[in-house]
Amino acid sequence: MVKIFKDTLHQLGKDKYSDIYQQATWDEALHIIKLREFLRDKRYLVVIDDIWDTSAWERMKYSLSDNENGSRIIKTTRIRDVAEQVGVHEEIEAVEDALRKAVAMNPNNPSLKFNIKGQYAEQNVNS
Repeated sequence: MVKIFKDTLHQLGKDKYSDIYQQATWDEALHIIKLREFLRDKRYLVVIDDIWDTSAWERMKYSLSDNENGSRIIKTTRIRDVAEQVGVHEEIEAVEDALRKAVAMNPNNPSLKFNIKGQYAEQNVNS
C-alpha cells in the first residue's frame, strides 16, 4: 500500500512530492495523512477498479477526504462479499464480459446489440 500512496502523491503533486520516493522513513499512516492534506480542498474523482479484498480498501479510504466539494469515489469488484463490505451499490455486468458472451453465442454476426442497464449499445466486434 505504501507504494500506491507514493505513486498517487507523486502523480497528483509532482512539484510538492517530487522526492516522495526518497522518503524512506514515511510509514503508511504518514502517507495517508499527506494524501488527505493534499486532497482536502480539491474536487476529485477516484476510480478503484477490481477490489479483491477489503483490507486494502479499508486502509485506502482513510486517505480520501470527505470534503463536501462534490468529490466521488467509484469502486468496482467482481466478488459479491467484497462488494457488500466496501459499499458497491449497483450490480452491473462488465461490458467486456457481456460482449464476450454475445460473440460466443453468435460468432458469425459482426455487429451485435445487447442490453446494458436498460439501454441498448451497439458494439462492432471487428473494430
